[in-house]
Amino acid sequence: MRRKKIFLSFAKVSIHQWLGTLAIFLLIAPLGCGEKRGETTQHGFSIDSAYSMLTKDVDVLVSDSGETRYRLKAKEWYIYSTDTRPYWYFPKGFVSEKIDSNKNSLARIEADTAYYYIEEEVWNLIGNISVINLDGDQFFAHTLNWKKGDKQIYSNDTVTIITKDKILKGSHFTANQDFSKYTFYNSRGSMKLKEEEGTSQ
Repeated sequence: MRRKKIFLSFAKVSIHQWLGTLAIFLLIAPLGCGEKRGETTQHGFSIDSAYSMLTKDVDVLVSDSGETRYRLKAKEWYIYSTDTRPYWYFPKGFVSEKIDSNKNSLARIEADTAYYYIEEEVWNLIGNISVINLDGDQFFAHTLNWKKGDKQIYSNDTVTIITKDKILKGSHFTANQDFSKYTFYNSRGSMKLKEEEGTSQ
């Protein structure tokens, strides 16, 4: 129990410092200065190596300007702060949300596995990724990468986008930080969704 309390106290400090990063990745607002992008596709880490901190069943609410605005949930959260490349590791699922005053989700991102490289401010998400932005558009992918300085989300894998009126699919995907503008460099086509109210009765 004491270990968990220490971790949550540490986590609140870390998350507060990380709030700008979290806000961007929740598709809220662009921040940061330019840096060269570096995509990570493979991770040579062992969960059994010496980690600095671990907690399970994480459910952390983050306040900004006195209001609870964000939520982070994970089955396991490992912190490797003494590694030559310090990082956080979420091996059993990662969910991050922007929430309203009633804790209802406004925007959400979820993945099977997540890595966050602290010094580089790089996120790598892997496996069954789903994103819902503030407009309700949905994005599905196997991998997504984001580096704060780039102001871009990117993936070389297939990405599917579902909006209110169409479905898009392609690979070599890039998007701005609020997912309002995006590009497929290898589009696999699109399909418009028809309004069926008149034919459903």
